[in-house]
Amino acid sequence: MKMAYAQLARTTLTGVDLSGIDLYMATLTEADLRSIVLVEADLSEANLSWADMSEANLTKAICIHANFCGTDLTRATLVQAHASLANLAWARLENADMRNICLSRSMLQNSNMMGANLREANLREANLTAARLNRAILREINGFRTIFERADLTGADLRQANLMNASFREADLSEADLSYSVLKESNLQGAKLLRTNLQGAVLIGATLTDTDLSTANLTGVTLPEAQIPV
Repeated sequence: MKMAYAQLARTTLTGVDLSGIDLYMATLTEADLRSIVLVEADLSEANLSWADMSEANLTKAICIHANFCGTDLTRATLVQAHASLANLAWARLENADMRNICLSRSMLQNSNMMGANLREANLREANLTAARLNRAILREINGFRTIFERADLTGADLRQANLMNASFREADLSEADLSYSVLKESNLQGAKLLRTNLQGAVLIGATLTDTDLSTANLTGVTLPEAQIPV
């Protein structure tokens, strides 16, 4: 089905199965899309800002450059969705299933991803400034040059993540698990690392200015050349 450029603002499509639909550049702002099925749909450059998409199924959907600003995606399924360059600022993604999602260079500032599962997600160069990621699963993500500044990552699972050149300035990583993650050249200036697990992590060249590591687990950490204040 092709509905490219469709004007569907404030439309109600609750629970409708639109798998494979073409919604390229469609407008669905403030639409009621609860439990909608959009498996393998094309939402490229579509505007879904402030829509209610709670419990929606967007498995393998193409969402390149789509606008989800303020959208409610609570408990939504976005497994293997392609959402590079998407705008998810202020979006609600609590407990969403986002395994293997591509969010490279996407905007996720102030988004709420508490308890979300982003295992093996591609977050390369994404902006998650001030995002809420409490207890989120970020295991084995590609977080190269990702911005987590002022983000809340308390209790998050970041095991074996690629976090090279990532920025965690003033982020809260209390009780987070970063064991065996790669943090080469990352910026942890002013980050909160209360009881953080850094076992086996690689911190070569990392910036640790104003960072308190006194309660962190540093067993087996690689720290040569890390920029630690004297």
